[in-house]
Amino acid sequence: MGKNALVIGATGLLGYNVAVELSKSGWKVRAIGKEAVSNFGLFGSNIEYMSGDFYDQTFLESNLEGIDKVFFFLSTTFPSSNVNDLELEVSKTFFGLDYLLRNMIKKNVKEIVFPSSGGTIYGNIEKECVCETDITNPSTPYGVGKKISEEILKFYSTKGISSTVVRVGNVYGGRFSRNTNQGVIDIFIQKALNHEQVSVWGNSLHNTRDYIFVDDLADAIVKLAEYKPEGFEIYNLSSGVGTTLEEIINIINDNLESPLDVKYVDNKATDSIRKIVLDISKIEKKILWKPKYSIKNGIIETIKRKKNLRGE
Repeated sequence: MGKNALVIGATGLLGYNVAVELSKSGWKVRAIGKEAVSNFGLFGSNIEYMSGDFYDQTFLESNLEGIDKVFFFLSTTFPSSNVNDLELEVSKTFFGLDYLLRNMIKKNVKEIVFPSSGGTIYGNIEKECVCETDITNPSTPYGVGKKISEEILKFYSTKGISSTVVRVGNVYGGRFSRNTNQGVIDIFIQKALNHEQVSVWGNSLHNTRDYIFVDDLADAIVKLAEYKPEGFEIYNLSSGVGTTLEEIINIINDNLESPLDVKYVDNKATDSIRKIVLDISKIEKKILWKPKYSIKNGIIETIKRKKNLRGE
């Protein structure tokens, strides 16, 4: 198998770390993003970084030239960006994915790695852990978008595109500042260091999520990329351990000089997922992998990274 990779969305949390890990593992990496090259010189000389518009067909086609596998991490929407707007999900997510896959066929690129959702796609399931064969029952447009994206990839598998779908848990541990409202651990740590208040829904403290440190995620995706998918394959990818929001806040407070300033607000939303923990046994067996970071160790490392950004 050739090892020429195109990482799309390479300046985001997932894309950046996967691009760097691919390069370390012997892949020839081409990375694309919106940021100008002069503003994003952190890849090093081993990664070819190109800035441009993903939706510029000439730009996309030229960057697909000679590629063996695409890693698609372009963020079109976020879980909280379109809570009631399915039209936005359709116009952004489905169009972008179909556009990419059509151009991959045109340029004879046969493989893609795609990040789906390890939370919203399943919805509320009354199980200790959810596995890839469980029924998906998304309750938000974002979750519906991921489910239909998987169906689009399954359709294109009949057209010669082999897809590896990773249903990713809640990723944290970015080396850069998170500038969106996504990523509770990173955002809370950044706000704590800036002595800013955070808002927490009063009924969400005991909601349980499955968090994965970004280095563990990148390591798993790169190991998985060594395998050629058989048409269309799905893997849960997270830590396999559930943690409540209250536990997250306590761990952060235990490892910072000043505790978080938390404001509890009322929330009447009924579509929030109460608990989601992923069964990761399939990917563990496939690539002989286990996450290295516990939630505590991952948060401690994230605090170090955020302090380094501040020169502390």
